[in-house]
Amino acid sequence: MVLRRHVLKLWARYAGLNTRSEHRRRSKRYALEGPWNLNEPVHENMVLCALISAGILDSTTRYSSSSSADATIWEFLRGVIWNDDPNCSLFDDESSNNHNFSSGISWAARFYSKALTSEITYKSHHGNMQFLHAMAGDAGESKTRTAELVLKWAKLMYELAITATPDPTPAPRITKDTLISEIDFLKQCLEDNSDYYDKTLGQLLLGSTTSYESPDIPRRALGSLFHTIQDSYAPGHCERVVDNVEDLESLEIEIRDRGMYLIFILSLTLCNQQVC
Repeated sequence: MVLRRHVLKLWARYAGLNTRSEHRRRSKRYALEGPWNLNEPVHENMVLCALISAGILDSTTRYSSSSSADATIWEFLRGVIWNDDPNCSLFDDESSNNHNFSSGISWAARFYSKALTSEITYKSHHGNMQFLHAMAGDAGESKTRTAELVLKWAKLMYELAITATPDPTPAPRITKDTLISEIDFLKQCLEDNSDYYDKTLGQLLLGSTTSYESPDIPRRALGSLFHTIQDSYAPGHCERVVDNVEDLESLEIEIRDRGMYLIFILSLTLCNQQVC
């Protein structure tokens, strides 16, 4: 076991990681800015880049959480933040401002407290709604089931997002007024929380911030879909097998990283077989 610990430390050193906490920090790079500017707005900037590339936003658009920031753009951002904050506790409930951050205390209580396991914020990272981040709901959940839930959420948010399209054909099956109870997989996820029995999808995405006068539910739905897709590429959330190695910017880096990973796995295998 002593040698096993040395192997782990050596791998961390070669991989450029000094401590376990450093490894965790780097594996969760897809962060939100949040209250007090504690993190970098990674999710938010990726959304803006995608919308700029699609021609939806001007190329000069930049992320801003100042009071003068464009509220219509923030409707997309409120959606991408929603996956990490489905109760919307990170924001103050104001009628004329959709991006005034709260203290974050209520969010932290809902996120970390095991006494609040039925809370949707807790479920989003520790319970049966981890598919919002392309993660399994528990250790026994199969990859097939996780992928199924991810795709169900993606389809739901996509259908909700396209309701903003003028005269869509065919008419959308899902609208902001669709009841959660009509969506089987979502109903099952929230069956232990009576607060959601009679809520609509629009109310779900508004969370506790229902006072805002100009919410754009399709934009929030698209933002949530972006978050799930982004997390499906985050090493801290999901593993992917690279099929298009030839398209990587640096094949040399990929080979080096794979080599280090193989050395790491081989070392652990030897340790597990009592060789150490």
